[in-house]
Amino acid sequence: MVDREDVANARIESATSQSSSTIKLVPADRRVRELIRGEAIREAGTFDQSLPLTRLRLEKAAEDLLKRLNLPRGYLGWTMVAIGSAFWQPQVMNVPYQRRLLLLPHCMRNVSLCAASYSKEGLACLGCGGCGLGWLGEIARAKGYRILIAEGSPVVLRLILSGEADALLGVACLNSLERSLERILMAGIPCMAVPLLVDRCQDTVTDEDWIVEMIETPYVPRTLVGRSYLPLMRLAVRIVRDSAEELLPRQLATTSAGNTAEDPLSVTEDIGYGYLKEGGKYYRPFITLGVYDAMEGGRLARLSGSGQPEIPDYVQRVALAVEVFHKASLVHDDIEDGDRYRYGRTTLHERWGIPIALNVGDYLVGLGYSAIASSGAPAELTADLVRMFSQAHVELCSGQGAELWLARNPLEPVRVPQILRIYAMKTGPAFEVSILAGLRLAGPLPKWVSQIRKFAHAFGIAFQIQNDLSDWEMEEDNKKLLGTDLLSRRPTLFWALGWHLLGMRFADMMAALPPDVSKDAVLERVHAVRSEFERRGVFAAAEKIFRKERDRAVALASAIPHEEVRQFLVYLAEAVLRTGRV
Repeated sequence: MVDREDVANARIESATSQSSSTIKLVPADRRVRELIRGEAIREAGTFDQSLPLTRLRLEKAAEDLLKRLNLPRGYLGWTMVAIGSAFWQPQVMNVPYQRRLLLLPHCMRNVSLCAASYSKEGLACLGCGGCGLGWLGEIARAKGYRILIAEGSPVVLRLILSGEADALLGVACLNSLERSLERILMAGIPCMAVPLLVDRCQDTVTDEDWIVEMIETPYVPRTLVGRSYLPLMRLAVRIVRDSAEELLPRQLATTSAGNTAEDPLSVTEDIGYGYLKEGGKYYRPFITLGVYDAMEGGRLARLSGSGQPEIPDYVQRVALAVEVFHKASLVHDDIEDGDRYRYGRTTLHERWGIPIALNVGDYLVGLGYSAIASSGAPAELTADLVRMFSQAHVELCSGQGAELWLARNPLEPVRVPQILRIYAMKTGPAFEVSILAGLRLAGPLPKWVSQIRKFAHAFGIAFQIQNDLSDWEMEEDNKKLLGTDLLSRRPTLFWALGWHLLGMRFADMMAALPPDVSKDAVLERVHAVRSEFERRGVFAAAEKIFRKERDRAVALASAIPHEEVRQFLVYLAEAVLRTGRV
């Protein structure tokens, strides 16, 4: 039992030994962890299990819990994990052991003794007994778990979205858990986790008895009432990765080996289809499918994670077209912005040159309209869809064109309202048309379609600001550098806030960032800009604008009169739009 004096002492020790600005502190005292965990179980018991768990809901519950216990906000991340695990436990119990994936961290190994090697799926443990990985793996393997020893690698998401696992149980540091949270919440897969006690790359420690308890979560099959968008997310992935050529057959002969040099006539088609399947989060086709299903009563959203959704082929072809258009815009954006990496690989124009990449982007635009025209939908519906998508193209190109125009004079001041209007035009239309397509595929557009447009406007602005914020976060799997937008002189919200809050000091800093210097020199100057942004409140201002637009999107979604569509759009906004930099 923990008394209040012990809790107070732990709070004081934490506040004096670690930065209070972070939300990813682990309570050093086991008794404090037990107290939070017990309260988290009680808190999760008050949640409506029929609604998907969202980050906003989870974060608010964790903040309220810590306030009740008079504990520092630095424990927020740890508390969110505890509440989320308790919330998902009943759903995990409904999943057979053979359908559960256990993710263990390679940093638990004893480096001085470990002789295991790495494969593309992580560490291949030899079970030598030199660390806890071996005996924890034995317990899980005896029950039928699939086990991966890796750090939140893309293979985990692939296994989930491909339907090879219906529940995820993991052990990781809070940094890794935080990075994974967005995709876990978006996929809606039941997940339980035990955080590591320290964040280091080797010989780390954790509450191993809690890991055993998590692994031994019993299998108790029962009927659960609630929504899960995982079947629709899996369908979106399957349509693009596995069914694209069946739904939208190639027109030219291809080589299975992908050797485009053998047939120059099929080069564009080969590269285009290959790029379509290359990667991504598949938000946009998922949105179209989700809205369509919501208008049809939300039947598929009530399936279990292993269910097989049945959606007409013409609906799937339109969802595929949504992703084809998105990929086309990325090819062109990467050229216009000078980006070198996409999906962890060099961009198409870096691989094949700008002329070929431009042509592939144009090809994908045509392929998208071909998918709509040949979808098999009734003629009136097809005409409406072509009109919707063409209008979206006009708007987003106008928004992108405005950004490119401003980039011609990078040292000219840019105003925040100007940037937000550009964001609404360049990012909002893609989300708007994804929603409208789902609505129209299910029948005539409803009278409340104007509310959808306002939602997409706010969602697009918040999504783009979130993307701007992520430019200052390192993404190892995408080979990104910090501040690439800044280095490219791209007119973003940070550019406008820099002018607004720093004035000519910002102009001087930008002039000191010549692109033709060494990488180390560039990094040093970018970090100097980042420090100045922190000091002058640029990041705080960006996060404030982000939260305003995110909250506006949630409020607009909450006012949609159709229950299933309302639930889906609220879930979408809360799952996709995070809380900014943490």
